[in-house]
Amino acid sequence: MMHSAGKDILIGIDAGTSVIKSVAFDLAGRQLAVAALPNRYTTRADGAAFQPLAQTWADCAQTLRDLAKQLPQLARRTAAVSVTAQGDGATDQCHNGGDAKEGSDNQDKPISQCIADVFGGDGF
Repeated sequence: MMHSAGKDILIGIDAGTSVIKSVAFDLAGRQLAVAALPNRYTTRADGAAFQPLAQTWADCAQTLRDLAKQLPQLARRTAAVSVTAQGDGATDQCHNGGDAKEGSDNQDKPISQCIADVFGGDGF
C-alpha cells in the first residue's frame, strides 16, 4: 500500500532508559524493521543518573542510519516520524547547533529538518 507520493512508512523513535531504538512500520501498523543501541548514562553515588545528550543524539541518529540500511529509500518513503524519551530527558539537539546547555520551548529548527540532516536530505 503506497500513500501520497510513495510515503508508505511511519518511524517511531524511543530514547528509553536502557535502549535507543528506531522502528519502521507500514501504514497498516505492521513492523517492517528495527534498529537499536544501548543507551549510555552514568550514575552518581547518590543514585542520580546523567546521560551525555550529544551521545544520545548521535546514537539516535545511528539507529536511523541502521534502519535506512534495512529499508531502501527510507527518507523518501517516510510519511511521519514520532519521537519519545524517558521522563523529561528529551532535548532538541538540533537547537543551537547541538548545544544542549540551554533548553527552549520554541524550536528554531523543525524536527523533520533535524532528521533530514541525519540522512543528508532536504527534509521529509
